[in-house]
Amino acid sequence: MVLPKETDRGMTLKELQVGKTATILSVGGNGALRQHFLDMGLIQGTEVTIVKYAPMGDPVEIRIHGYELTIRLEDAGQIEITPAHEPHYKKKEGRQPLGDAQHPGYGEAGIFHEKKTEHPLPENTTLTFALVGNQNCGKTTLFNQLTGSNQHVGNFPGVTVDRKDGVIKLDGKEVRNRNARESIKNGFALLTEERRATGIFGILNIRENTVISSLKKHKKAGFYLSDKSMEKDTAWAIDAMHIKTPSQKTKIRSLSGGNQQKVILGRWLLTEPEVLMLDEPTRGIDVGAKYEIYQLIIDLANKGKVVLMVSSEMPELLGVCDRILVMSGGKLAGEVDAKNTTQEEIMSLAAKYV
Repeated sequence: MVLPKETDRGMTLKELQVGKTATILSVGGNGALRQHFLDMGLIQGTEVTIVKYAPMGDPVEIRIHGYELTIRLEDAGQIEITPAHEPHYKKKEGRQPLGDAQHPGYGEAGIFHEKKTEHPLPENTTLTFALVGNQNCGKTTLFNQLTGSNQHVGNFPGVTVDRKDGVIKLDGKEVRNRNARESIKNGFALLTEERRATGIFGILNIRENTVISSLKKHKKAGFYLSDKSMEKDTAWAIDAMHIKTPSQKTKIRSLSGGNQQKVILGRWLLTEPEVLMLDEPTRGIDVGAKYEIYQLIIDLANKGKVVLMVSSEMPELLGVCDRILVMSGGKLAGEVDAKNTTQEEIMSLAAKYV
């Protein structure tokens, strides 16, 4: 991101003129208002354009992530900006980790869950992909099919889609992934879009939610589960993912959305996945938690894991991913290089088969 000039500081969104674009420096407000800003995608580093003001000057219509939304003028005054000096979403060369933290999937000394065999992919292989498209274009359905999940389609409860055709290959070897258990065994992990509905087990505690997908490794004598083993893995997840919780026995439903999401990520990392699929991983969580998840995604890719991500936040995609696959009307409309593409090119492909 281009650092703003000192002369640009102090300007707010409500002062921006129609047709002008700016980069968000900071977002004020608290409580419900701050959550509203996050839900709209108004976060630091995002570009926003003023489309028009209402006849009376309030509210104001803005364009963000390719969508046009309205915001009250008073609320717009809570958002500090700097006029854009560079083309939209220009991305610096190369992908760099956002920090020096050790990749959580490898734990202490980098050997906690290290594979015995080397990863077959060559160095510098593109490993982080984004899947984008308009609502109901098939992104989530594709993820469910890749992992054998038979879930309802879009906004139609009870309507499901089974995989009829196609082949899934991992490292050149065909995998079937007929159900979630087989998918996990084959090295696939899916963080679902609806965290509360299909991600967490609200009545269970942190420890139970963390180890529930890797219970087999905690069996002792084949008859019962080892509390010591589960406690150790949960402690690793809490430490590596920076989960804020009073104890492992705390009910997960009492945590914030960001901490719930990090528990689920820790759960899947304990299964030692080769392919990590993230469906809207930062939706509805605070900025700090988003930053930590961005860092995790980059570090995972740097350690040789394949990361597939669905996101509706354009800066997130361009900043974290290597390649972007665009879907439209249930079809693949195109593939672009995240380093060289623009929001306009992506939105054009997303409308190709509409």
